[in-house]
Amino acid sequence: MKSRIVTVCVKGKPPSDDKDNKEREKILEDVVEDVKIKWKKIDVIVFPGGFFYLGNYIGHLSFEKRVKVLSKTSFHKICKKMCRKLPKNSLIIAGVDSENPKEPKIKGEWGDQLCVAFSRHGIEGIGRKIFPVKNVEDVKGCENNYYVCYSDDFFTDKRIVKLRNGEKIILCACYDMFGVAMPNKKEKNILFIDDKRYRREDGSEFKNIRKSCIEKFNKMIKRKKIASGIVAIHRFTSHGNSSGKVMWQRHGIASCSAALGKFAVGAAHFEELPRYDISTLVSNKVPKNHLSKSGHNRKSHEVLPKDNFILNKVLVRLFEL
Repeated sequence: MKSRIVTVCVKGKPPSDDKDNKEREKILEDVVEDVKIKWKKIDVIVFPGGFFYLGNYIGHLSFEKRVKVLSKTSFHKICKKMCRKLPKNSLIIAGVDSENPKEPKIKGEWGDQLCVAFSRHGIEGIGRKIFPVKNVEDVKGCENNYYVCYSDDFFTDKRIVKLRNGEKIILCACYDMFGVAMPNKKEKNILFIDDKRYRREDGSEFKNIRKSCIEKFNKMIKRKKIASGIVAIHRFTSHGNSSGKVMWQRHGIASCSAALGKFAVGAAHFEELPRYDISTLVSNKVPKNHLSKSGHNRKSHEVLPKDNFILNKVLVRLFEL
């Protein structure tokens, strides 16, 4: 059975304060209301990275305690409410960024970057970022690579959720999708790991700890037979070209699809919304040999939407994969 996936691309930047959540909740409500009228049998609606903002740092907490904190937010309530308007077992997936930690391990440490799956019952899964980028200009506090990863997040099955049709997907927080595609090549930006005993790159044991985390991540994907991925991407700027979007499509989205075997789907913020048939951020069943190619030899393998509509400052697209 095919998966019917809706992606929501938003004009503008991710919020930098939890006061902005009210506007985001309204966008989500409006999108779901229109989707339920226009399209049937929806499996999941995907929103961008950092779509909501959390005023508490939760990276150091267990999954259960992370859920407890998130469950107290207004956006958790709205997501549950709107899932009830969709078919039973449908999901809403959205990126959530948090405040920087009050007691940082290092000066300038980033807050959490999460990809969260909501159902009518609550939170079904959380993917906390495990593959940082060197710097992120458009994310608050991320001008330098001071992101602490937690070892448990590399192998937890709490970042895996099932769609209505039984398809298992891995939740990716932004650059994690590159890590899913090529984990051993994307480990260089992992500079800090908390494995109950804090490790940093200049520590003697760090490389062994990092290698172990990557190995466990690879084994988890194979053991759970994950064939698809969904990613909440933060933002694309214009800057007169589309190189970032092309890079993401070829080396992030298409490569993830090739690595896992089935589909890879993303939603993002855009400085200017693209046309419905451009920067779709979706690939499906990309050949495995895509991964052995490099640079411009990799095709985009972009999937076009089955339908679409514009609602205020969002582009909503329907894909059948």
